[in-house]
Amino acid sequence: MQSRRNLLKQGIMAVTAAMLPIKAMAGQESTVRYQMIVDQNRCMGCQTCVLACKAQNDIAPSQFLTRVLIREEKKGAVARQVFKPVGCNQCESPRCLTACPYKAISKLDNGIVVTDWTLCRGVKACNNACGNACPFHARIADPRFAGKSDKCDYCADRLETELQPACVEACPARARIFGNSRQANGEFAKYLQHPALSSSRAEQSIETNTKYIPLR
Repeated sequence: MQSRRNLLKQGIMAVTAAMLPIKAMAGQESTVRYQMIVDQNRCMGCQTCVLACKAQNDIAPSQFLTRVLIREEKKGAVARQVFKPVGCNQCESPRCLTACPYKAISKLDNGIVVTDWTLCRGVKACNNACGNACPFHARIADPRFAGKSDKCDYCADRLETELQPACVEACPARARIFGNSRQANGEFAKYLQHPALSSSRAEQSIETNTKYIPLR
């Protein structure tokens, strides 16, 4: 199995080739659409997903592809901390894709947005264009690789061998639920039918493949 870092270095053709078993035949709709559901009612803010992601994907020091936002919510005399895991949401119409001046960003048939490091220049103006276009602030510039743009890709190298993304596998509270929405089963299928399921920025009409169950 190729590492995710090697896939990035070799470019979008390597990523696409690695995902061939889950792509549709020419002229047919893909039978796979990956989606992640985050249940905020389960998240404990333990940061296990953050550390699992960092270890799995060899992220630069002090940088993260996924984060857990923490805020305080108060109702009357009762206060509590609430947590929201965030990262790339794999947008249906990625703003970073249209903003990239070097056409280094593509969207695969399975819904994952990927970056071709053979095309990414990594220059500051370029990273600003892609980064500022992202409504979720999900992109980082990797200083070890000339500032090339990086983000979550649902652990594409793990999906190649039918493993779950590292953050999903590591979460002790099962706050992240992942699967193929076109062949859904089990708990994932039940979550897809949840009446409160929505995109993180639904108010801005941004459709994504990462969805959230809001706090009760």
